[in-house]
Amino acid sequence: MKVTFLRRLVVVPAWTALAMIFVMGCGSSAVRKAIQQADALSEAGEPKKALNLLRSEIRSHPKEPRLQRAFITTLLRMGEVSAARKEYAVMIKQFPKEDFLPELLGHKEVSIRKGAAQILGLRQDERAAGPLSKLLDDPDAEVRRTAVFALGNLHAKQSGAALRKALKDSNWSVRADAAEALAKIGDHEALPDLIPLLRDDESYVRHVAARSIQDLVQPSHRALLIPLLGDQNPGARTAAALALSRLKDAQALPVLKSCLLDADWAVRRNALMGLVLLQEKSALPEIRKCLFDRERRVQVEAIVSLVKLRDKDAVPDLERVANNDREDRSIRVAATLGAREILLQSQKDGKLAASPADYGVPSR
Repeated sequence: MKVTFLRRLVVVPAWTALAMIFVMGCGSSAVRKAIQQADALSEAGEPKKALNLLRSEIRSHPKEPRLQRAFITTLLRMGEVSAARKEYAVMIKQFPKEDFLPELLGHKEVSIRKGAAQILGLRQDERAAGPLSKLLDDPDAEVRRTAVFALGNLHAKQSGAALRKALKDSNWSVRADAAEALAKIGDHEALPDLIPLLRDDESYVRHVAARSIQDLVQPSHRALLIPLLGDQNPGARTAAALALSRLKDAQALPVLKSCLLDADWAVRRNALMGLVLLQEKSALPEIRKCLFDRERRVQVEAIVSLVKLRDKDAVPDLERVANNDREDRSIRVAATLGAREILLQSQKDGKLAASPADYGVPSR
């Protein structure tokens, strides 16, 4: 009895064909059994034994992608995302059609869903945007947060709608990460959705939202921001003023000056940054007063602001800070360096004949 395959002139005895089918079936059965054993070991709390078993089987069946899938899944179960990423890169080179990570986003185990999302984000393949966007409805907050971070890494504009929805997430970390991701992908349409976060209960969310608004602001957003200049919330006022400063809008000036007296140190520091963006030298007297602020971070920002604005008249005040023994040493050093920098700038501009040393400022 003869069997002809694929209408080609290759004739194989029937018993040989049956033997080949039997061997292939046995191999497939052995692979399934090994994967089942590895899963059982993992569920029993012995994932390392599962990895060793799968390694051995991969050596025996190097062309069997199912074993490598099981190996990578086990690594993710253990939280070994870096190792899983390396193994996945090797596997995809060997088996280009075995892109199974999107499937793992629906896995029952949190660690596997989370790990798969991390790797997809790091691969920066925009095709993953769709599957990752669906993960923003995951019941686990850490998985949602990882998906948001991954979408930001993809820089895929099509994920903007999903990220804007995540701004309303019940978890504050997800809201903050979504605000940051929208700035990363450059979604200018998200600015109206970011404004409510300026009044968020969490200070970090407010901070990230303000920063993202500055990054995304466009001239067309003026109408949205100007009403915020009169908002009761100081953070919202400052964020709007900073964003308008980016647009060189002088309407921000009165608000920024008033914010220098705000009770919140972060508001005072942000106001200084806005005044520098405006290059507004009429505010120099108010900025000098901030050299004596009770918060060190505001003092440092004031020094930086005066240097950027090249305020030669600030040198005496900077010297007072530098010579004040009650001041923190880091502030005194910063004031000394700031004064020296202003004087050197003035010399280069030809506006000052004296040297820094003549003002009592050391050369080093």
